[in-house]
Amino acid sequence: MKAFPLRWAAWLAGLCLVLTPSALPAQTQFSGLCAPVTIVLSQKLTLERIGFQATLQITDNDPDNPITGFAASLTFQNPTLSTNGTVNDSSSLFFVQPPTMQNINDINGAGVIQPGQTAQVSWFLIPTVSAGGATPNGVLYSIGANLGGKINGVAIPPSALTVLPSTITVQPDAQLQITYFQPRDVTGMDPYTGLGSPIPFTFGVLVQNVGYGQANNVVIASQQPKITQNANNLLLVAQLLGSRVNDSALSNANLTVNLGNLEPNQTAKGDWDMIVTLSGTFVSVSANYSHSSALGGAETSLIKSVNAYLFLHEVLDDQPGRDNIRDFLADTTGTLDSIANLIPDSLYESQGGVYPVNMLTNASVSGSGLSCQVNLNATIAGWGYLRLNDPNQAKLPIASVVRSDGKVLNTNNY
Repeated sequence: MKAFPLRWAAWLAGLCLVLTPSALPAQTQFSGLCAPVTIVLSQKLTLERIGFQATLQITDNDPDNPITGFAASLTFQNPTLSTNGTVNDSSSLFFVQPPTMQNINDINGAGVIQPGQTAQVSWFLIPTVSAGGATPNGVLYSIGANLGGKINGVAIPPSALTVLPSTITVQPDAQLQITYFQPRDVTGMDPYTGLGSPIPFTFGVLVQNVGYGQANNVVIASQQPKITQNANNLLLVAQLLGSRVNDSALSNANLTVNLGNLEPNQTAKGDWDMIVTLSGTFVSVSANYSHSSALGGAETSLIKSVNAYLFLHEVLDDQPGRDNIRDFLADTTGTLDSIANLIPDSLYESQGGVYPVNMLTNASVSGSGLSCQVNLNATIAGWGYLRLNDPNQAKLPIASVVRSDGKVLNTNNY
């Protein structure tokens, strides 16, 4: 029995966005009705991992009689758990693809090997996530086979069909926790007047490796979004324009995001710049994924979870020791304080941390002109979010925000 490693793998992820345009076409603009549109964005996430090829060769040395009734089945053992004569069965930790065969057509008890010929049977073995354990050294397994067959109708003695097992080491696997972020409000053309043009917005993802092994060559390839439900036949177009990795733009409007290798507990960020031709509000966002059953299905999938949330803004945790990559201020509960606004409750950092955000309601603003004073009785420690009416009615851009302790707020944070 021979076994050797191979690199492989492909995964699928998808996102469903439900957009309610803020205005309807002219013929229905006085109805006061919303018109939900469902947009599906298909993405393929791939990464490299290790599988094993096991090969069995058996020769019929009888010059006159074939081996009939041949059968072969793999065995999996963890030697460290096989003690006191008890053999550990580790078969549940491996997915075995149907074998490929040469010079034999069956290994389930009806196989025939002609005189003088050598039959070869190969299996592709895919470890489950738990097979590699939690330490860098991995877990050692012994891969063997149980064989059976007959010559002239007489069973071949087991001693003549002994297989020398091969040993393999399964390294710990990565596990990916994937979180998508979609803004709520987007700006396109005003369908009442036909004026205005789409303003690009960000659709983002954080991929965090929460497993014990490295995730190798993590790539997300995106297709253009498709509208799958549009009951009112709105003249809406959704389009991806380009992408970014950790806030760095990729060239040539590339929609493929290469996040590279992710060590355990490491997180990478991807963004896609997107437009829709009508202004509207995303009222819900959901994500799901599938893993090919030919590659083991959920049992061998390295994706631990996929979630999707609406977010209010990309902010920056600029505390000492943090990176300079923007973070997502998200609403994970879908709680709305009005039909158009979110209440953010969580800060999803580009380095993988998730921190609660408190809505601060006991704030007031005074003054006008070029200087205004915000008064806040902050009774809760940690991250806080407050929303106030602009005394200047958004006629002047905000030049800076200075906290009472002298800290100048980062421009991403207001």
